[in-house]
Amino acid sequence: MPRTYNLKTSPIDKNRIQKFAAEILKSNKSDRELALDAYKLFKNRVDSDDGDNSDKQCMVECLKLAQTAKNTSTKLIDYLIKLEVAMNKGDDGEIAFDKLFD
Repeated sequence: MPRTYNLKTSPIDKNRIQKFAAEILKSNKSDRELALDAYKLFKNRVDSDDGDNSDKQCMVECLKLAQTAKNTSTKLIDYLIKLEVAMNKGDDGEIAFDKLFD
């Protein structure tokens, strides 16, 4: 009969989560910077009268991408704070993940 596998260390320890979050935040920052650079490129084209409606649409899309990257970073920080509170509050060390993302 097979035995139940018990983990020796938690797969979601604090250091691992913080390292993963730092990588995501760094990636989001670079994505946001690239989107803003593209926005500046299209804005310069529109300002110099060389641009057309597609350049204006691209400007809007670049701003949407930059805002999405910012919102994702904000949500991640919010989830990490909730996780930290849940880990510190837990009586038996268990985390109720379904309650974290409400």
